[in-house]
Amino acid sequence: MVRSETVSLLGESPPPPVKKPTAITIQVNPTQGVIPFRALVGGMLFDGETWIGIPLVQVAIYFDGVLLRRVTTAQDGGYTSAVDVKTLGTHTVYVEFEGNDVYEGCRFVEPLEQAFQSVLRW
Repeated sequence: MVRSETVSLLGESPPPPVKKPTAITIQVNPTQGVIPFRALVGGMLFDGETWIGIPLVQVAIYFDGVLLRRVTTAQDGGYTSAVDVKTLGTHTVYVEFEGNDVYEGCRFVEPLEQAFQSVLRW
């Protein structure tokens, strides 16, 4: 009996799955008021390929760079939360989706013209 050469086989882990791109929008209303006031922050989280809303995932809302809260998107991918503005000055707000096994993360930093403007009126 003749034996063939020995061949080595190398098992490698599979490449990481390719995640789908995402996009997130933000709206703030009102953007200014007499302190203290409450503003509504909301928007949509979308699948970046189909532009269909991504339901039931966590979106983080940041106020002046600090995590304010996490909210769960609705069935249509929409999210909403209230922000209490208690101090004078210009404040920033942004939202972030950290991503998951299927989707890439994304962040939306609000344009300067939509940043919170707290105004003290006499």
